Amino acid sequence: ILFRKLFMEVVQKEKEKVLQERKYEKEKIKGMERLELLRRERAEHWYREQGRMIDERVRSERRERTLAQKSYNYAVKMAERERSLDLELERQQLLDSVEHL
Repeated sequence: ILFRKLFMEVVQKEKEKVLQERKYEKEKIKGMERLELLRRERAEHWYREQGRMIDERVRSERRERTLAQKSYNYAVKMAERERSLDLELERQQLLDSVEHL
């Protein structure tokens, strides 16, 4: 009977030890899952941030190109207007010189 009682105590301690180890393993796995989730969230955030920065850069470059195109178009328009005025002035001078003859 004494041997059986001691044996049962040893078995009970082993069971508790195994249960404790399982609990520890579960906690460890949960912690690792949380870490993995955190890593994944940080990576997603980083990629989103990079994407946002790239989008902003593209928009900025597009804005610059648009402004440059508008500036170029305005310069061309002014040059054409000036040339048109020069031609009109030249035509008027020719008409005046023909009238004098």
